[in-house]
Amino acid sequence: MKTSFYLRLGLLMSLIYYSLDALLDYLILYENLSFLDTLVLNVPVNELYNRFTAILLIIVSLLLIRLNSLRIGRTRRIREDDIFTDLNKSSVIELVGHQLKTSLSTIIGFSKLMDEKGINEKTRSMYSEHVYISSTNLLHLFNNLIDLNRLINDRYTILKETCKVTKMLGDLRDKYKEDIDNRPTQKISLKMSVPEASRNLTLVTDCIKMQKILGRLLENAINFTHEGIIEFGYTIEDNTVRFFVTDKGGGLSLENLENAFSHYSIRKKSLDAIFDLAALRVIVARKLAELIGGNLWSDSKLGMGSTFYFSTPLSGHHEELQTEKLEDGGVPDWGGKMVLVAEDVEPNYLLLKELLKPTKVEMTWARNGREAVEYFREHQESVDLILMDIVMPEMDGFEAARKIRELSQQVPIVGQTAYSLEYDNNPDQLVNFNDYITKPIWYHELISRMIKYI
Repeated sequence: MKTSFYLRLGLLMSLIYYSLDALLDYLILYENLSFLDTLVLNVPVNELYNRFTAILLIIVSLLLIRLNSLRIGRTRRIREDDIFTDLNKSSVIELVGHQLKTSLSTIIGFSKLMDEKGINEKTRSMYSEHVYISSTNLLHLFNNLIDLNRLINDRYTILKETCKVTKMLGDLRDKYKEDIDNRPTQKISLKMSVPEASRNLTLVTDCIKMQKILGRLLENAINFTHEGIIEFGYTIEDNTVRFFVTDKGGGLSLENLENAFSHYSIRKKSLDAIFDLAALRVIVARKLAELIGGNLWSDSKLGMGSTFYFSTPLSGHHEELQTEKLEDGGVPDWGGKMVLVAEDVEPNYLLLKELLKPTKVEMTWARNGREAVEYFREHQESVDLILMDIVMPEMDGFEAARKIRELSQQVPIVGQTAYSLEYDNNPDQLVNFNDYITKPIWYHELISRMIKYI
Protein backbone atom coordinates (compact mmCIF):
# COMPACT_ATOMS: atom_id res chain seq x y z
CA MET A 1 0.00 0.00 0.00
CA LYS A 2 1.13 3.55 -0.76
CA THR A 3 2.08 6.14 1.86
CA SER A 4 -0.91 8.32 0.87
CA PHE A 5 -3.22 5.52 2.00
CA TYR A 6 -1.69 5.58 5.48
CA LEU A 7 -2.11 9.38 5.64
CA ARG A 8 -5.77 9.15 4.64
CA LEU A 9 -6.30 6.38 7.18
CA GLY A 10 -4.62 8.53 9.86
CA LEU A 11 -6.85 11.51 9.10
CA LEU A 12 -9.99 9.35 9.17
CA MET A 13 -9.00 7.77 12.48
CA SER A 14 -8.18 11.22 13.88
CA LEU A 15 -11.63 12.56 12.85
CA ILE A 16 -13.37 9.59 14.45
CA TYR A 17 -11.30 9.95 17.63
CA TYR A 18 -11.98 13.72 17.83
CA SER A 19 -15.74 13.22 17.43
CA LEU A 20 -15.93 10.41 19.98
CA ASP A 21 -13.85 12.35 22.50
CA ALA A 22 -16.11 15.41 22.07
CA LEU A 23 -19.19 13.22 22.56
CA LEU A 24 -17.79 11.70 25.75
CA ASP A 25 -16.82 15.13 27.09
CA TYR A 26 -20.36 16.38 26.41
CA LEU A 27 -21.98 13.39 28.15
CA ILE A 28 -19.65 13.15 31.16
CA LEU A 29 -17.69 16.35 31.88
CA TYR A 30 -19.45 19.37 30.38
CA GLU A 31 -23.17 18.89 30.81
CA ASN A 32 -23.69 22.67 30.86
CA LEU A 33 -22.32 22.97 27.31
CA SER A 34 -23.94 21.82 24.12
CA PHE A 35 -22.41 19.06 21.99
CA LEU A 36 -21.56 21.68 19.33
CA ASP A 37 -19.62 23.65 21.96
CA THR A 38 -17.58 20.64 23.07
CA LEU A 39 -16.97 19.76 19.40
CA VAL A 40 -15.80 23.11 17.92
CA LEU A 41 -17.19 26.31 19.43
CA ASN A 42 -16.19 26.43 23.07
CA VAL A 43 -13.72 23.61 23.62
CA PRO A 44 -11.63 23.88 26.82
CA VAL A 45 -7.94 24.44 26.07
CA ASN A 46 -6.82 21.34 27.97
CA GLU A 47 -9.22 19.18 25.93
CA LEU A 48 -7.90 20.60 22.65
CA TYR A 49 -4.37 19.84 23.78
CA ASN A 50 -5.26 16.25 24.67
CA ARG A 51 -7.13 15.70 21.42
CA PHE A 52 -4.42 17.08 19.12
CA THR A 53 -1.71 15.17 21.02
CA ALA A 54 -3.66 11.94 20.48
CA ILE A 55 -4.24 12.79 16.81
CA LEU A 56 -0.52 13.41 16.34
CA LEU A 57 0.27 10.06 17.97
CA ILE A 58 -2.19 8.29 15.66
CA ILE A 59 -0.65 9.79 12.51
CA VAL A 60 2.96 9.24 13.68
CA SER A 61 2.17 5.61 14.61
CA LEU A 62 0.74 4.90 11.16
CA LEU A 63 3.70 6.56 9.44
CA LEU A 64 6.10 4.46 11.54
CA ILE A 65 4.22 1.33 10.49
CA ARG A 66 4.56 2.45 6.86
CA LEU A 67 8.28 3.17 7.24
CA ASN A 68 8.80 -0.24 8.79
CA SER A 69 7.01 -1.97 5.89
CA LEU A 70 9.19 -0.04 3.42
CA ARG A 71 12.30 -1.07 5.34
CA ILE A 72 11.27 -4.74 5.31
CA GLY A 73 10.53 -4.58 1.57
CA ARG A 74 13.84 -2.88 0.88
CA THR A 75 15.68 -5.46 2.99
CA ARG A 76 14.06 -8.26 1.01
CA ARG A 77 15.04 -6.64 -2.28
CA ILE A 78 18.59 -6.06 -1.06
CA ARG A 79 18.80 -9.68 0.09
CA GLU A 80 17.68 -10.84 -3.34
CA ASP A 81 19.97 -8.42 -5.15
CA ASP A 82 22.95 -9.34 -2.96
CA ILE A 83 23.22 -12.60 -4.87
CA PHE A 84 23.83 -10.68 -8.08
CA THR A 85 25.63 -7.55 -6.88
CA ASP A 86 28.10 -9.74 -4.98
CA LEU A 87 29.82 -10.65 -8.24
CA ASN A 88 32.83 -8.38 -7.74
CA LYS A 89 33.22 -9.04 -4.02
CA SER A 90 35.90 -11.21 -2.53
CA SER A 91 33.51 -14.07 -1.70
CA VAL A 92 32.78 -14.76 -5.37
CA ILE A 93 36.40 -14.21 -6.35
CA GLU A 94 37.36 -16.82 -3.76
CA LEU A 95 34.71 -19.17 -5.15
CA VAL A 96 36.21 -18.78 -8.62
CA GLY A 97 39.75 -19.16 -7.31
CA HIS A 98 38.91 -22.25 -5.30
CA GLN A 99 37.07 -23.92 -8.19
CA LEU A 100 39.81 -22.93 -10.64
CA LYS A 101 42.64 -24.33 -8.51
CA THR A 102 40.71 -27.48 -7.63
CA SER A 103 39.79 -28.28 -11.23
CA LEU A 104 43.19 -27.41 -12.70
CA SER A 105 44.91 -29.51 -10.06
CA THR A 106 42.74 -32.47 -11.08
CA ILE A 107 43.25 -31.87 -14.79
CA ILE A 108 47.04 -31.50 -14.56
CA GLY A 109 47.45 -34.36 -12.11
CA PHE A 110 45.41 -36.97 -13.94
CA SER A 111 46.70 -35.86 -17.36
CA LYS A 112 50.22 -36.67 -16.20
CA LEU A 113 49.09 -39.99 -14.72
CA MET A 114 47.50 -40.96 -18.05
CA ASP A 115 50.98 -40.93 -19.60
CA GLU A 116 52.32 -43.41 -17.05
CA LYS A 117 53.34 -46.77 -18.48
CA GLY A 118 51.80 -49.94 -17.15
CA ILE A 119 48.32 -48.64 -16.29
CA ASN A 120 45.40 -50.64 -17.65
CA GLU A 121 42.61 -49.25 -19.82
CA LYS A 122 40.09 -49.23 -16.96
CA THR A 123 42.37 -47.03 -14.88
CA ARG A 124 43.16 -44.80 -17.85
CA SER A 125 39.41 -44.41 -18.49
CA MET A 126 38.90 -43.39 -14.86
CA TYR A 127 41.66 -40.77 -15.14
CA SER A 128 40.12 -39.49 -18.38
CA GLU A 129 36.72 -39.15 -16.71
CA HIS A 130 38.21 -37.06 -13.88
CA VAL A 131 39.89 -34.78 -16.42
CA TYR A 132 36.65 -34.42 -18.37
CA ILE A 133 34.46 -33.64 -15.35
CA SER A 134 36.90 -31.05 -13.99
CA SER A 135 37.16 -29.44 -17.42
CA THR A 136 33.38 -29.18 -17.81
CA ASN A 137 33.09 -27.80 -14.26
CA LEU A 138 35.45 -24.99 -15.26
CA LEU A 139 33.52 -24.37 -18.45
CA HIS A 140 30.21 -24.19 -16.57
CA LEU A 141 31.73 -21.89 -13.95
CA PHE A 142 32.93 -19.36 -16.51
CA ASN A 143 29.72 -19.56 -18.55
CA ASN A 144 27.67 -18.80 -15.44
CA LEU A 145 29.94 -15.95 -14.37
CA ILE A 146 29.72 -14.40 -17.85
CA ASP A 147 25.92 -14.68 -17.79
CA LEU A 148 25.76 -13.34 -14.24
CA ASN A 149 27.87 -10.34 -15.22
CA ARG A 150 25.63 -9.63 -18.21
CA LEU A 151 22.51 -9.93 -16.05
CA ILE A 152 23.89 -7.56 -13.41
CA ASN A 153 24.79 -4.97 -16.02
CA ASP A 154 21.52 -5.41 -17.92
CA ARG A 155 23.31 -6.42 -21.11
CA TYR A 156 20.83 -9.01 -22.32
CA THR A 157 18.38 -8.27 -25.10
CA ILE A 158 15.15 -10.27 -25.33
CA LEU A 159 14.80 -11.86 -28.75
CA LYS A 160 11.45 -12.97 -30.14
CA GLU A 161 11.93 -15.84 -32.55
CA THR A 162 10.29 -19.09 -33.58
CA CYS A 163 11.29 -21.91 -31.26
CA LYS A 164 10.45 -25.50 -32.17
CA VAL A 165 10.17 -26.89 -28.67
CA THR A 166 10.62 -30.61 -29.40
CA LYS A 167 13.59 -29.89 -31.67
CA MET A 168 15.17 -27.74 -28.95
CA LEU A 169 14.70 -30.50 -26.37
CA GLY A 170 16.09 -33.08 -28.80
CA ASP A 171 19.23 -31.00 -29.30
CA LEU A 172 19.65 -30.72 -25.54
CA ARG A 173 19.17 -34.47 -25.18
CA ASP A 174 21.86 -35.19 -27.76
CA LYS A 175 24.29 -32.73 -26.21
CA TYR A 176 23.93 -34.00 -22.66
CA LYS A 177 23.83 -37.64 -23.73
CA GLU A 178 27.30 -36.99 -25.11
CA ASP A 179 28.22 -35.46 -21.76
CA ILE A 180 26.93 -38.53 -19.88
CA ASP A 181 28.81 -40.86 -22.21
CA ASN A 182 32.01 -39.22 -20.98
CA ARG A 183 31.09 -40.10 -17.37
CA PRO A 184 31.10 -43.93 -17.45
CA THR A 185 31.11 -44.33 -13.65
CA GLN A 186 27.79 -42.45 -13.42
CA LYS A 187 25.11 -44.99 -14.32
CA ILE A 188 22.57 -42.47 -15.51
CA SER A 189 20.43 -42.03 -18.60
CA LEU A 190 18.28 -39.30 -20.09
CA LYS A 191 14.57 -39.66 -20.78
CA MET A 192 12.81 -37.02 -22.83
CA SER A 193 9.04 -36.71 -22.34
CA VAL A 194 6.76 -34.57 -24.51
CA PRO A 195 2.96 -34.72 -24.70
CA GLU A 196 1.85 -36.57 -27.81
CA ALA A 197 -0.90 -34.07 -28.51
CA SER A 198 1.51 -31.13 -28.70
CA ARG A 199 4.80 -32.68 -29.74
CA ASN A 200 4.97 -30.27 -32.71
CA LEU A 201 4.59 -27.19 -30.49
CA THR A 202 6.25 -23.99 -31.72
CA LEU A 203 6.60 -20.93 -29.47
CA VAL A 204 7.51 -17.35 -30.24
CA THR A 205 10.04 -16.63 -27.50
CA ASP A 206 13.76 -16.23 -26.79
CA CYS A 207 14.83 -19.74 -27.73
CA ILE A 208 18.52 -19.23 -26.90
CA LYS A 209 17.80 -18.19 -23.32
CA MET A 210 15.27 -20.99 -22.96
CA GLN A 211 17.98 -23.46 -24.00
CA LYS A 212 20.35 -21.91 -21.45
CA ILE A 213 17.82 -22.30 -18.64
CA LEU A 214 17.04 -25.94 -19.41
CA GLY A 215 20.71 -26.68 -20.08
CA ARG A 216 21.68 -25.45 -16.62
CA LEU A 217 18.96 -27.50 -15.00
CA LEU A 218 20.20 -30.60 -16.86
CA GLU A 219 23.80 -29.85 -15.83
CA ASN A 220 22.64 -29.57 -12.24
CA ALA A 221 20.82 -32.92 -12.45
CA ILE A 222 23.78 -34.69 -14.04
CA ASN A 223 26.21 -33.39 -11.42
CA PHE A 224 24.09 -34.59 -8.49
CA THR A 225 22.85 -37.90 -9.90
CA HIS A 226 25.12 -40.94 -9.73
CA GLU A 227 22.62 -43.57 -10.80
CA GLY A 228 19.16 -43.60 -12.32
CA ILE A 229 17.07 -41.76 -14.91
CA ILE A 230 17.03 -38.01 -15.44
CA GLU A 231 13.70 -37.15 -17.02
CA PHE A 232 12.99 -33.86 -18.73
CA GLY A 233 10.33 -32.44 -20.99
CA TYR A 234 7.23 -30.29 -20.75
CA THR A 235 3.50 -30.27 -20.09
CA ILE A 236 0.83 -27.71 -20.98
CA GLU A 237 -1.39 -26.48 -18.16
CA ASP A 238 -3.64 -23.42 -17.86
CA ASN A 239 -2.29 -21.74 -21.00
CA THR A 240 1.26 -22.22 -19.72
CA VAL A 241 4.12 -24.41 -20.91
CA ARG A 242 5.72 -26.05 -17.88
CA PHE A 243 9.16 -27.52 -18.47
CA PHE A 244 10.61 -29.91 -15.91
CA VAL A 245 13.87 -31.68 -15.07
CA THR A 246 13.66 -34.53 -12.55
CA ASP A 247 16.78 -36.11 -11.03
CA LYS A 248 17.61 -38.81 -8.50
CA GLY A 249 20.19 -36.76 -6.63
CA GLY A 250 20.30 -35.56 -3.04
CA GLY A 251 17.13 -33.52 -3.17
CA LEU A 252 18.55 -30.00 -3.23
CA SER A 253 15.96 -27.26 -3.58
CA LEU A 254 16.25 -23.91 -5.34
CA GLU A 255 15.89 -22.12 -2.00
CA ASN A 256 18.68 -24.13 -0.36
CA LEU A 257 21.03 -23.49 -3.26
CA GLU A 258 20.31 -19.75 -3.31
CA ASN A 259 20.75 -19.48 0.45
CA ALA A 260 24.06 -21.33 0.19
CA PHE A 261 25.35 -18.87 -2.35
CA SER A 262 24.11 -15.74 -0.58
CA HIS A 263 25.73 -16.91 2.67
CA TYR A 264 28.93 -18.03 0.96
CA SER A 265 31.15 -15.65 2.97
CA ILE A 266 30.32 -17.35 6.26
CA ARG A 267 31.05 -20.83 4.86
CA LYS A 268 34.55 -20.14 3.56
CA LYS A 269 36.12 -22.54 6.04
CA SER A 270 34.11 -25.50 4.75
CA LEU A 271 33.99 -24.99 1.00
CA ASP A 272 32.02 -27.33 -1.21
CA ALA A 273 32.94 -26.37 -4.76
CA ILE A 274 30.38 -28.59 -6.48
CA PHE A 275 27.59 -27.29 -4.25
CA ASP A 276 28.55 -23.65 -4.80
CA LEU A 277 28.82 -24.17 -8.54
CA ALA A 278 25.30 -25.65 -8.52
CA ALA A 279 24.05 -22.66 -6.55
CA LEU A 280 25.50 -20.24 -9.07
CA ARG A 281 24.05 -22.31 -11.91
CA VAL A 282 20.44 -22.27 -10.70
CA ILE A 283 20.60 -18.61 -9.66
CA VAL A 284 21.54 -17.66 -13.22
CA ALA A 285 18.80 -19.97 -14.57
CA ARG A 286 16.18 -18.32 -12.35
CA LYS A 287 17.25 -14.83 -13.39
CA LEU A 288 17.16 -15.79 -17.08
CA ALA A 289 13.69 -17.28 -16.59
CA GLU A 290 12.43 -14.03 -15.08
CA LEU A 291 14.05 -12.09 -17.92
CA ILE A 292 11.92 -13.85 -20.56
CA GLY A 293 8.75 -13.57 -18.50
CA GLY A 294 8.85 -17.03 -16.94
CA ASN A 295 9.20 -18.53 -13.49
CA LEU A 296 11.51 -21.15 -11.98
CA TRP A 297 10.94 -23.20 -8.83
CA SER A 298 11.67 -26.65 -7.40
CA ASP A 299 10.03 -29.55 -5.60
CA SER A 300 12.61 -31.54 -3.64
CA LYS A 301 12.69 -34.40 -1.17
CA LEU A 302 15.89 -34.82 0.78
CA GLY A 303 17.72 -37.95 -0.31
CA MET A 304 15.16 -38.77 -3.01
CA GLY A 305 15.83 -36.22 -5.73
CA SER A 306 14.58 -32.92 -7.08
CA THR A 307 12.31 -31.65 -9.80
CA PHE A 308 13.02 -28.20 -11.15
CA TYR A 309 10.24 -26.48 -13.06
CA PHE A 310 10.40 -23.64 -15.54
CA SER A 311 7.17 -22.15 -16.84
CA THR A 312 6.53 -19.67 -19.64
CA PRO A 313 3.27 -18.30 -21.10
CA LEU A 314 1.80 -20.18 -24.03
CA SER A 315 1.82 -17.11 -26.29
CA GLY A 316 2.25 -16.92 -30.04
CA HIS A 317 2.23 -20.72 -30.30
CA HIS A 318 1.12 -22.99 -33.10
CA GLU A 319 1.55 -26.58 -34.23
CA GLU A 320 3.96 -27.49 -37.01
CA LEU A 321 2.52 -29.82 -39.64
CA GLN A 322 5.68 -31.90 -39.82
CA THR A 323 6.42 -34.12 -36.84
CA GLU A 324 9.80 -33.46 -35.26
CA LYS A 325 12.27 -36.31 -35.36
CA LEU A 326 12.95 -37.43 -31.82
CA GLU A 327 15.51 -40.16 -32.29
CA ASP A 328 19.14 -39.86 -33.27
CA GLY A 329 19.41 -39.91 -37.05
CA GLY A 330 22.92 -41.41 -37.04
CA VAL A 331 26.01 -40.12 -38.82
CA PRO A 332 25.25 -38.19 -42.04
CA ASP A 333 27.08 -39.14 -45.22
CA TRP A 334 28.62 -35.99 -46.68
CA GLY A 335 31.02 -37.67 -49.07
CA GLY A 336 31.82 -35.30 -51.95
CA LYS A 337 30.85 -32.20 -49.92
CA MET A 338 33.41 -29.47 -49.18
CA VAL A 339 33.61 -27.40 -45.95
CA LEU A 340 35.88 -24.36 -45.70
CA VAL A 341 37.07 -23.85 -42.10
CA ALA A 342 38.36 -20.39 -41.20
CA GLU A 343 40.19 -20.84 -37.88
CA ASP A 344 43.44 -19.28 -36.64
CA VAL A 345 44.09 -21.85 -33.88
CA GLU A 346 45.36 -25.12 -35.37
CA PRO A 347 44.18 -27.43 -32.51
CA ASN A 348 40.64 -26.07 -33.01
CA TYR A 349 40.79 -26.93 -36.71
CA LEU A 350 42.16 -30.40 -35.94
CA LEU A 351 39.32 -30.95 -33.47
CA LEU A 352 36.74 -30.06 -36.12
CA LYS A 353 38.49 -32.37 -38.55
CA GLU A 354 38.30 -35.28 -36.09
CA LEU A 355 34.69 -34.57 -35.18
CA LEU A 356 33.62 -34.53 -38.83
CA LYS A 357 35.77 -37.46 -39.98
CA PRO A 358 32.89 -40.00 -39.70
CA THR A 359 30.80 -37.90 -42.14
CA LYS A 360 33.43 -38.29 -44.93
CA VAL A 361 33.23 -34.58 -45.67
CA GLU A 362 36.20 -32.87 -47.34
CA MET A 363 37.72 -29.95 -45.43
CA THR A 364 40.13 -27.15 -46.26
CA TRP A 365 41.76 -24.82 -43.74
CA ALA A 366 42.07 -21.04 -43.89
CA ARG A 367 44.21 -19.59 -41.06
CA ASN A 368 42.47 -16.21 -40.99
CA GLY A 369 39.63 -14.27 -42.58
CA ARG A 370 41.73 -12.97 -45.45
CA GLU A 371 42.77 -16.49 -46.49
CA ALA A 372 39.13 -17.60 -46.28
CA VAL A 373 37.98 -14.80 -48.62
CA GLU A 374 40.82 -15.48 -51.09
CA TYR A 375 40.12 -19.25 -51.12
CA PHE A 376 36.40 -18.74 -51.62
CA ARG A 377 36.99 -16.23 -54.44
CA GLU A 378 38.97 -18.88 -56.34
CA HIS A 379 36.95 -22.00 -55.41
CA GLN A 380 33.46 -20.81 -54.59
CA GLU A 381 31.78 -23.34 -56.87
CA SER A 382 33.18 -26.22 -54.80
CA VAL A 383 32.46 -24.88 -51.29
CA ASP A 384 29.24 -26.22 -49.77
CA LEU A 385 29.54 -24.60 -46.33
CA ILE A 386 31.85 -22.28 -44.39
CA LEU A 387 32.65 -22.63 -40.69
CA MET A 388 33.85 -19.15 -39.80
CA ASP A 389 35.68 -18.28 -36.59
CA ILE A 390 34.87 -14.76 -35.39
CA VAL A 391 38.10 -13.59 -33.75
CA MET A 392 41.04 -14.01 -36.16
CA PRO A 393 44.17 -12.00 -37.08
CA GLU A 394 44.43 -9.85 -40.24
CA MET A 395 40.68 -10.03 -40.87
CA ASP A 396 38.01 -11.09 -38.38
CA GLY A 397 35.04 -13.30 -39.14
CA PHE A 398 32.53 -10.44 -39.43
CA GLU A 399 34.55 -8.71 -42.16
CA ALA A 400 35.36 -11.98 -43.92
CA ALA A 401 31.68 -12.97 -43.97
CA ARG A 402 30.74 -9.54 -45.36
CA LYS A 403 33.26 -9.87 -48.22
CA ILE A 404 32.15 -13.44 -48.98
CA ARG A 405 28.54 -12.26 -49.15
CA GLU A 406 29.61 -9.78 -51.84
CA LEU A 407 30.74 -12.80 -53.86
CA SER A 408 27.82 -15.12 -53.02
CA GLN A 409 24.49 -14.87 -51.24
CA GLN A 410 23.88 -18.61 -51.41
CA VAL A 411 26.81 -20.23 -49.57
CA PRO A 412 25.87 -21.07 -45.94
CA ILE A 413 28.14 -19.45 -43.33
CA VAL A 414 28.07 -20.79 -39.77
CA GLY A 415 29.93 -18.71 -37.20
CA GLN A 416 31.95 -20.38 -34.46
CA THR A 417 33.26 -18.47 -31.49
CA ALA A 418 34.06 -18.58 -27.79
CA TYR A 419 32.10 -15.34 -27.36
CA SER A 420 28.36 -15.21 -26.70
CA LEU A 421 26.72 -13.73 -29.80
CA GLU A 422 23.16 -12.75 -28.99
CA TYR A 423 22.83 -9.43 -30.79
CA ASP A 424 23.22 -7.66 -27.42
CA ASN A 425 25.41 -4.79 -28.58
CA ASN A 426 24.86 -4.89 -32.32
CA PRO A 427 21.64 -6.40 -33.69
CA ASP A 428 23.15 -6.61 -37.19
CA GLN A 429 26.43 -8.28 -36.26
CA LEU A 430 25.37 -11.69 -37.63
CA VAL A 431 23.51 -10.42 -40.68
CA ASN A 432 25.94 -12.25 -43.00
CA PHE A 433 25.76 -15.55 -41.08
CA ASN A 434 23.15 -18.26 -41.49
CA ASP A 435 23.78 -19.59 -38.00
CA TYR A 436 26.42 -19.77 -35.29
CA ILE A 437 27.77 -22.18 -32.71
CA THR A 438 29.64 -21.35 -29.52
CA LYS A 439 32.79 -23.04 -28.30
CA PRO A 440 33.50 -25.56 -26.93
CA ILE A 441 31.91 -27.38 -29.83
CA TRP A 442 29.93 -30.54 -29.12
CA TYR A 443 29.59 -33.16 -31.85
CA HIS A 444 25.77 -33.30 -31.91
CA GLU A 445 25.49 -29.52 -31.77
CA LEU A 446 27.88 -29.17 -34.71
CA ILE A 447 26.07 -31.82 -36.76
CA SER A 448 22.62 -30.34 -36.04
CA ARG A 449 23.80 -26.92 -37.28
CA MET A 450 25.48 -28.25 -40.41
CA ILE A 451 22.76 -30.70 -41.40
CA LYS A 452 20.40 -27.77 -42.06
CA TYR A 453 22.66 -26.41 -44.80
CA ILE A 454 24.41 -29.37 -46.46
